[in-house]
Amino acid sequence: MTKMMNDFEHTFSEQNSAPLWAQELLAEMKAIRQLLETQRSSKKSYDFYDFVNAFRKAMQADTINGRYPDVEVEGSRFGITRAGLLYDKSTSKEIGRTEAFAIYKILYEQHKRRPLF
Repeated sequence: MTKMMNDFEHTFSEQNSAPLWAQELLAEMKAIRQLLETQRSSKKSYDFYDFVNAFRKAMQADTINGRYPDVEVEGSRFGITRAGLLYDKSTSKEIGRTEAFAIYKILYEQHKRRPLF
């Protein structure tokens, strides 16, 4: 992907007026590259994934006892669906994987400072 990205950047950096689709594609490719490099360099430990699994279990609704836990992150309230997916409580929409793991990362950092459960 790096060679293709470099070729693409080189082709369109020479032109002052690259088409809008090319500019958008280049911006998206840069964002993807940055995410991949971050993932490669940080190599999250198993502790993070253990936290995510434990968090999902702890946050699942208990409909029999009327327990519907939620957590607030950056002004939004989130819960866990029966399938174990993160969702926004105000809209009832499931959160995409990338955004969900960004939220889990914030929660994990909080959990390292002061255990959440």
